[in-house]
Amino acid sequence: MKNTVRTCILLASFSLPSLALAQPSLTLYGVADSGFGYEGFRYKGQGQSVTVSNVGLQESYLKTSRWGLKGTETISSNLNVFFNFEQEIKLLTGQAGKVPRGFNRKSVLGLSSKSFGTLSFGRQKHSGKTF
Repeated sequence: MKNTVRTCILLASFSLPSLALAQPSLTLYGVADSGFGYEGFRYKGQGQSVTVSNVGLQESYLKTSRWGLKGTETISSNLNVFFNFEQEIKLLTGQAGKVPRGFNRKSVLGLSSKSFGTLSFGRQKHSGKTF
């Protein structure tokens, strides 16, 4: 029995330094974009005249409104796991964006190493945006 307890204490003491390396980070972020605006359209031609106007609060005035979660987890001194999940939202209704499925903008999971670089999987921007 004493040997079992000693063995457990010895194994636990070796695992404590590896726990000290892990510094997880989780960030909740978002962009809320809305504005008050006027849109007008006038068409005259072939004996017809059409005028359409809209005044009021408009969604996604300059950018798409969205929220997301991103974070990292250190696996070892040289290896990190990262993720980034982003969902489009409509501010005026609170509903999901154009496609009503979870995290429809960006969904990335990957590994990052100081010596080997980065490997990521999922729905993400093209490689030209990364570099």
